[in-house]
Amino acid sequence: VFSQAVMNSNRLGDARRVLRDVEERQADIKKIERTINELAQMFIEVSEMVNQQQEIIDSIETAVEDTHVNVVDGRKEVKEAIVYRKKSRKTMWCIIIFLIIVVIVVGLVLYFKLK
Repeated sequence: VFSQAVMNSNRLGDARRVLRDVEERQADIKKIERTINELAQMFIEVSEMVNQQQEIIDSIETAVEDTHVNVVDGRKEVKEAIVYRKKSRKTMWCIIIFLIIVVIVVGLVLYFKLK
C-alpha cells in the first residue's frame, strides 16, 4: 500500500511537472502569438506610412520633371535672346554710323554753303 502510494505520488509529481511544463509552453506560445500580432500590426502601419509618403514622393518627382522641362525651355529662350541681342547691337551700330555720316554730310554741306 505504501509503495503504491509512493508510486502514485511520483506519478502525480511527474504529472504535475508535465502539466506545469505544458502550461509554461502554452504561456510562451501565447506570448509569441501576441508578439507576432504586434509585428503584423507594425507591418501594416509601415505599409500605410509608405503609401502616404509615396504620394509626396510622386508629387516631388512630378515637380522635378516639370522643372527640368522649364530649365530646358529657359536655355532655349536664353540662346534666342543672345542672338536677338547681337542682332540689335549690330543694328544699333549701323544706325549710329549712319547718323554720324549724315551729320558729317550735313555739316559739310552747311559749311560749304555758308562759305
